[in-house]
Amino acid sequence: MIPGLSAKLPKLVAATTTALKEIYRLYGTRTVNPKIALKQLPKLFAHSDKTVRAEATSFAVVLYSWLGDAIRPSLADLKPLQLKELDEAFATVEAGKATQERFLRSQAATQGGAAEVEGIPE
Repeated sequence: MIPGLSAKLPKLVAATTTALKEIYRLYGTRTVNPKIALKQLPKLFAHSDKTVRAEATSFAVVLYSWLGDAIRPSLADLKPLQLKELDEAFATVEAGKATQERFLRSQAATQGGAAEVEGIPE
């Protein structure tokens, strides 16, 4: 999915960002490595389309809910106005308190009852 962030069409970049945001929101940073996404954030905030920048903000908020202040070094190159907006968005979320909503089959098998909740047959 990462190559979709380099597409020329802003709609495709925004859709890819939304998909990545949902993946991290549902599965978390313990399942999906956040290093690649953190490297892409400054490029998303520098995009010329406002929709892509708005999706990047919501993506950063989801990552912040998982990682907390560990996300800040990757955002150091942003403009001061963007940092101020992000800080306001971060204030609405508890840092590092996110919980995984969906589980992989291997994770569901180790958690026992979670498989029944997610509708995955054991």
